[in-house]
Amino acid sequence: MQTLRHRFMTTWYRSRYLVGFILIGFISICLELVFMYAVLPTVWPRSLRAAVALTVGIAVGYLLNAKLNFQVAPRYLASTFMKYAGISVLSFSLNMAVIYYLHDTNESNYWWQRMATAGVLFLFAYALHRCFTFDQARNLGIAVYASADENVDTIFNAVGGSCDHIHVDLVDESMGENPSPVNLFKLRQARQLWPSHPIALHVMSSQPSRWLPSAWNDADWFLFHLDCEDNLYDLIFACRERGKKVGIVWRLGNQQSQLMPYLPHVDFIMILGIAKPGQSGQKTCPEAIDLVKVLNSVRNRYGFELMFDGGVNSGNISDIEAKYVVSASAVLRADNPLLAVHEIRRRSHFPAKKAA
Repeated sequence: MQTLRHRFMTTWYRSRYLVGFILIGFISICLELVFMYAVLPTVWPRSLRAAVALTVGIAVGYLLNAKLNFQVAPRYLASTFMKYAGISVLSFSLNMAVIYYLHDTNESNYWWQRMATAGVLFLFAYALHRCFTFDQARNLGIAVYASADENVDTIFNAVGGSCDHIHVDLVDESMGENPSPVNLFKLRQARQLWPSHPIALHVMSSQPSRWLPSAWNDADWFLFHLDCEDNLYDLIFACRERGKKVGIVWRLGNQQSQLMPYLPHVDFIMILGIAKPGQSGQKTCPEAIDLVKVLNSVRNRYGFELMFDGGVNSGNISDIEAKYVVSASAVLRADNPLLAVHEIRRRSHFPAKKAA
């Protein structure tokens, strides 16, 4: 039963955006056709009624997708609407081209022709929207420690496939306070338990190169600290050489300006929002959230994505405008971890109400 539940949750979380997009698309097209045939005056030319009805359908479809499905952050609402409208008009134009290609101008046939052509072109439109319009949908990672006392099976039994990626923390004595001995078998376990999820290895070590030979085959993304002793350009090149994604980690005490040389060369900038690396259950530092806003202002110029780790929970997720977020204790120490995952996702756009 546990396995079946995890399979169901994995399937749901991997397809949730698609399912939502299908339902919202159907609603918006039905609304468009209702406006065209039951609301707008029939004396209007067909092209004018189609244009007005399409505008209504696009507006409703965007609002539902932005608020309920993809939960777009407020700062991206205007830009995503422009992209959504442009792609929707392109899709509609292709619909009309197919209808006119059929040489059927019978008004009574327009309803089913619009529905049928929209269905045929649906995956094309969805792919464009996922790549360009809603590219900032949150990606939630669950933290796992590559340490001797970590129980990876327990974490898997708690969350299954409800997360989007697995974030493995490797903490050695050079950076952590009395850390448990490193055990890279835990990384291998994560790969086996979540074979379809990207695995990120956060190397909390002053000399990350010592751990890499044993980790290359089991991780997809590698994250190195800004203040490590190894040459970061050598580490970035080693990742590129092996087809791995790579990121640089900023933590409290680092200068923000130290990030600048690496921005054009990495896939991720990860902000570690807690004071003591490698320890779960800490509160997020305001300086880290402020840095998210700074980096968001230059992110598009350099092409990296923002990742945030440290104190992420349903109460502060709406303030952390990073595409990739990592949670540990807020999920794993909850009475119902799956419900906690859902709550973090829901609150990513709708902040918790604060007491007066």
